[in-house]
Amino acid sequence: MKNSKGYRVFTIFNIIIMILFVVVTLFPFLNIVAQSFSSESFINSGQITLWPKGFNIDTYKVVVKDSMFWINYKNTVIYTVFGTLISLFMTTIFAYALSKEKLRGRKFRLFVK
Repeated sequence: MKNSKGYRVFTIFNIIIMILFVVVTLFPFLNIVAQSFSSESFINSGQITLWPKGFNIDTYKVVVKDSMFWINYKNTVIYTVFGTLISLFMTTIFAYALSKEKLRGRKFRLFVK
């Protein structure tokens, strides 16, 4: 199957737009990561763009030593694990119920006529 000229132009235009979205989205994130690994003097003078200067991990050392960080990290892991398990369980239950055509009340729950 041959693609039309219009489809090829659309595909190229679409790829360019998506690449621009990726760049616009990633640039601020990469800038923050570069600043987190840079020394304070380079950050204050505004010399950081995408690459760290004056490599520094003192901030990370302070964060890792803080007990609240580990408490919050533990909570995040617990919420993620139990939230995923509950979601999988509920999805499985509802999928089973939806797969049974003769289940009483199915039409009411699904708004099927």
